Amino acid sequence: LPFTNTAWRAHNLARIQVERSRGMQLVFPAKRRALGLKVGQRVRLSNSVLGFDLSIFRVVKREYRQGGAVNLSLAQDDASYYDEVDAPASLASPAVHLKDPFKVDPVAGLTVTSGTATLLQLADGTILSRIKVLVTASADALVTTNGALQIEYRRDSDAAWQRAPDAGGSGTVAYLLGQDEGFVYIVRARWVTGLGAVGDWRSKAVLHLGKLEAPAAITGFALSVIPGAMKGTCSRTVEPDYSYTIYRYGASFSAGVKVPGTSDANGFVWPWPALGSYTVWAADVDSTGNLGTAVSQTITVDGSILIGAGNSLLGGSAALNKNPACSDPTAWSGPQQAFLTGIAGAPSGTCLTNVAGYASDEKSDSVPIDPARRYRLTISAARLDTSTAALMYLGIAWYDAAGAPIVSNVANPPGWSNGTFSYFGRTNQNPPATFTPYSIDFGGSATAQAPSNAASARIVALLNYSATAGAVHAITAAGIFDVVDVAAAKSAADAAATNATSALSTLVTMRSNGYLDASEKPDILRRWQAISDEKPGIYAQGTAYGITTEKTAYSTAYDNLASYLTGLSPSWSDTTTDTPITPATDQATWAAYYAARQALLNKIAAVAGTLANWGGVSGSGKPSDNATVGAADAATSFGFNPQFSAWPGTYPDGWSGWSGSTPTKETSVVRTPPYAVRFVVSSDTGMSATANFSSTPAPINSFVSGAFDAYIVANAGGTGKPGILVRLFTNAALTNVRDTPVPAIRNDVS
Repeated sequence: LPFTNTAWRAHNLARIQVERSRGMQLVFPAKRRALGLKVGQRVRLSNSVLGFDLSIFRVVKREYRQGGAVNLSLAQDDASYYDEVDAPASLASPAVHLKDPFKVDPVAGLTVTSGTATLLQLADGTILSRIKVLVTASADALVTTNGALQIEYRRDSDAAWQRAPDAGGSGTVAYLLGQDEGFVYIVRARWVTGLGAVGDWRSKAVLHLGKLEAPAAITGFALSVIPGAMKGTCSRTVEPDYSYTIYRYGASFSAGVKVPGTSDANGFVWPWPALGSYTVWAADVDSTGNLGTAVSQTITVDGSILIGAGNSLLGGSAALNKNPACSDPTAWSGPQQAFLTGIAGAPSGTCLTNVAGYASDEKSDSVPIDPARRYRLTISAARLDTSTAALMYLGIAWYDAAGAPIVSNVANPPGWSNGTFSYFGRTNQNPPATFTPYSIDFGGSATAQAPSNAASARIVALLNYSATAGAVHAITAAGIFDVVDVAAAKSAADAAATNATSALSTLVTMRSNGYLDASEKPDILRRWQAISDEKPGIYAQGTAYGITTEKTAYSTAYDNLASYLTGLSPSWSDTTTDTPITPATDQATWAAYYAARQALLNKIAAVAGTLANWGGVSGSGKPSDNATVGAADAATSFGFNPQFSAWPGTYPDGWSGWSGSTPTKETSVVRTPPYAVRFVVSSDTGMSATANFSSTPAPINSFVSGAFDAYIVANAGGTGKPGILVRLFTNAALTNVRDTPVPAIRNDVS
């Protein structure tokens, strides 16, 4: 050799060359980053198709043409080539994972299923049944690169196989469509390589259920009582072929009665179920009509269904505190409290008590007050046990503008029995055996006063203050009222009249067929709940204003209505069936209640007006302070038949002097039913009513007041303004007259 003169070196070089030639050589198309490689450098090469796994090659040649791959001529390399051992190297193939390309392993992990979990729901809601084929992923690169999963199927009673579309060789899941439900199918699968080599078949049998499988049992089914309803909830995810859910109540699902109200997949709302224990069942139904397994929950509907009704006294506007009915735990704070319903003698049947034997210091929510204004505190109290030794306090707690408590026996506001709080009614005394109302006026011109720095107040009841064993004290109808809120009382009375008229009209329609239909009962239940909610407030105001006759009539009418409803059979609260009624009796009972209610509200509004003090009156037209001190009140009523309710003929009773056109009855635009008077004003005179003082002259220094309502339906223009004219005659012959015109409303109102 020209580059050596040593025999042993020439021999070794020849051996290296021979061993190199025994290794694998190949041309590999590489990416352009391989341009950096140099001849003689070694690289590691992995290729799943060829079976290489970091096999070592030496770069022998490198070629590149623009736009093409970098072609590397590679030769297998190994350290044993270059040792000085004369024996041939034990050279292993670089294709350590290379397998016979025409030998394909069979499918492993074959699983075939059918049923609800394999259903397919299309965008338009259509449900398709499928058979799911699941296999273990292939490790053969010739399968996963360009191969496929072949699947065939047949009924177990058939001999011919049906070919399904091939699935990708790299996948593990395939679905079969179009098979008949309710039959057993044999499904087989095998791998095929890109070279066309196939593996052996593997098969499984499956009963194709499709949509025949019943829905699964509902999970997360729960019941709760919310204000005015029972609520059911389901927290599960519905299945693809879900159609609807059946909710029933009863001893069993099969014998149960459909839950009234609204429902969907997420649950139901059952308005105003009767108090008691219920077992409620729920089961899903799919689009094929299959019924799932029913699940159940049991719940007791108690007085908590009433909680949350809030302050419904006189339509929710009269009481300043949140919950005078004493039914809402969020409106009262105390350490050992209980809320009871269905208590005899309680105005609404609800009351707040202490836990038997424990002392409980109860306070209402905070009410803003102004010491210069006059308020009324009312509360009904009773003992629900037989102990006559247990002691109670009723009163009020004061707070300054910063919310800090004002200690009553330090501030000493007059008119109270002062301790930590200001007490009245029951002061360290045993409460009576029946609910007894107590009230006190404070602030403004009242004898009892609020501390001058008081900005808010809370009703206080120290129940079983003595912690007498077994003693239970109760309060209800507890409210703070603004005594001078005459407008609110009048507005409430007017609204109640309108509501009563509407309610009676609706009830006439309901009873027309002689039945209280199941579909009508939810409305009756809501009406009764509203009646029950408002009773303690109306009753308390009647007590506060010293009204007895109308209040007693109202309470009697309420009890009569309650007795009438509870006496109906089937139950008036059973919303699953119709209840027969006698229309005349039904009409008379409801009408008697609304009439008594309206009479009491009207009386409250009337009495409220007599209790207003001038400290709460402001604005243009207010009389000068002390202008009427010492003046005698006239005993004569100005305006006979002021609401035109007596109208037997052409003219309303008590009214005369008509000029222009004849007055007509108005039944739609009315302040108080049944009538208002409608007329077209074509001259300066409408109607008049006269109060004659010939027998009882008006005293010296007396003044006359009056009010009227007018509504312009249409106005053709002009300067006329509806108003009232007061004519004061100064002699019995009615010849000397002094006119006082009082214009009432603008002529541009429509």
